[in-house]
Amino acid sequence: MQRAILIMFMAMSLIPAGDSAGKILTSQMGVAPVFVAWSRFAIGMIILIPFIPDHTRALFGNWRIWIRAAMICGGITCIQTALQTEDVANVFAAFFVGPLLSYVLAAVFLREPITL
Repeated sequence: MQRAILIMFMAMSLIPAGDSAGKILTSQMGVAPVFVAWSRFAIGMIILIPFIPDHTRALFGNWRIWIRAAMICGGITCIQTALQTEDVANVFAAFFVGPLLSYVLAAVFLREPITL
């Protein structure tokens, strides 16, 4: 159990660290937010590929997975664009609206039941 907590802590710590690094890259070094967002997503995918179970590799052929990945990258691009001009705390506050949108989109596109 402690190992799972440690892994979760490390993973959740990397999110603001990545956003802070993205803020430095976009606002001080002039790197395009689109490049920061897509390269961040690509690096994460490359790191995770060796850990994907064999029976789940068929999901890479599902077009919905690619649409979802593109939407996540689009969201990260929006965050990086916002980080160019705003403080990290302000951007993170707005970032928490994302789960509400995901909930609605899952109900509309994936036909998941809405529970209150």
